[in-house]
Amino acid sequence: LPAASWEGQPLDLAAAEHCGRTGRIARGLHGGGIAFPEVWTDPEGHTEPRVGFVRSYVAHLERIFDAAESEAADHVAREPEACAVLNI
Repeated sequence: LPAASWEGQPLDLAAAEHCGRTGRIARGLHGGGIAFPEVWTDPEGHTEPRVGFVRSYVAHLERIFDAAESEAADHVAREPEACAVLNI
């Protein structure tokens, strides 16, 4: 498999950290589901991974999509000619 890259720079996935709120793993890379669960904090301050196909999971996926779309829009704004080649 080819190495993962973003904007021509290799992604160091060994050093990547998953954000349990936005699903961001690395720049340009987001994930959700059992491998990358939402981190939920209850009213008492305890945190735990939350997975399962219920309303909270769908809301989490929407946050992931919004974060990925926002990051992609920023990329398009910075380098429109590169994105035009990719038909993004």
